[in-house]
Amino acid sequence: MIHHASMKAKTETLEIDLQELRRRLDYDPASGVFRRRGKGKPISLKPNGTGYLRVSYDGVSFKAHRLAWFYVYGEWPSGDLDHANGVKTDNRIANLRPATRPQNQQNHPLTRKNSVGFKGVSLHTLSRPDRPRY
Repeated sequence: MIHHASMKAKTETLEIDLQELRRRLDYDPASGVFRRRGKGKPISLKPNGTGYLRVSYDGVSFKAHRLAWFYVYGEWPSGDLDHANGVKTDNRIANLRPATRPQNQQNHPLTRKNSVGFKGVSLHTLSRPDRPRY
């Protein structure tokens, strides 16, 4: 098993034959669901520790959204893929878009510690608690 921290770099250097992948798996771009060819029912996907669904192919675990991109476009995304609607389990191809790391992080929900209600803004409580810090 490949460790999560280096998953993107390691899985994308593996030689995966696109035609063989398409012969063994079906991917429905409208629903984002993977199926084994001939079986008909969806592959059981399990979320990883950060909520992304994983697909096992040839004994290697892949993030489903990255494998979907490879399946449809025939190449791995060069950087991050953003789930446009912010739902990590929605792997419809229309919901996936290339993004830089800062663009991808804009979709993250506000944390519990956010007391202001806006991303990237916090109150500066040491000098002037009534003045937001940007």
